[in-house]
Amino acid sequence: MKLLPVLLFLAFFGGGCVSAPKVPEWAGKNWQEQERVYFSGISSLCTDIACARQEAYQNAVASLAAYLGSTVSVHTQSVLDNNGQFLTAVFTSSSQEVALRQIQAEQFSISSYQGKITGYILISIQKAELERARAQLRLQALQQASQRQKRLAKGPIVIRSPRAWADLAGKLNHFLTQAGYAVAPEGKALYLKVERFSCRQSQMQKIQICTLQAKLIFENTEHVYIAKGFGRTRRQARQEAVEGWVAQLPEEILEK
Repeated sequence: MKLLPVLLFLAFFGGGCVSAPKVPEWAGKNWQEQERVYFSGISSLCTDIACARQEAYQNAVASLAAYLGSTVSVHTQSVLDNNGQFLTAVFTSSSQEVALRQIQAEQFSISSYQGKITGYILISIQKAELERARAQLRLQALQQASQRQKRLAKGPIVIRSPRAWADLAGKLNHFLTQAGYAVAPEGKALYLKVERFSCRQSQMQKIQICTLQAKLIFENTEHVYIAKGFGRTRRQARQEAVEGWVAQLPEEILEK
């Protein structure tokens, strides 16, 4: 699993002046103290405080994810309460999701050198909350393993698609394989039919806008999805439409 970019909204860490180079004693350390677990994060060299803050926080949360035994994408949103700054993070992998409540931002500081800024952040969370999240991830992993076995039991699936849409079929193949289905040269037929594909140029923005409508037919069940793509060229817009179309598919697409 790949760690994707963090979406960060921190109201707590506004302003501040650039200080002389000074590294906090807790930088680069993770530890447990009583019933809380602490994680620190350090940014790369940035040109502004916002960049340093975001990268430092991203790396601190990456350490927290590693503690849970996972590398995942993280979406966070800060929530102010009467006691200080708390954050809620939702960890998602390709097929797992778990929310961590009340991640507390303890400290944030910066140092500068030759016009570049480094950010240092310290966050903490209740150990009980981490254990709850770890148990939830284990349960989800067991459930997903069981679901994948059921999908494999459906037998091999072969994608039948128009020759001109090999790119769409390739994306669909990857999606189904990642979801746990067995895709092979021979097997039960999954028909991919492109019902409509049209492009137009936006006169105001000078970009191509393409619309893709395609249908999946499997075991007498039909699913129709529509997606739009935008790009400077028709090729770019088509590629974005293809990716958007596949992104809409639910993992249980072939289950009745």
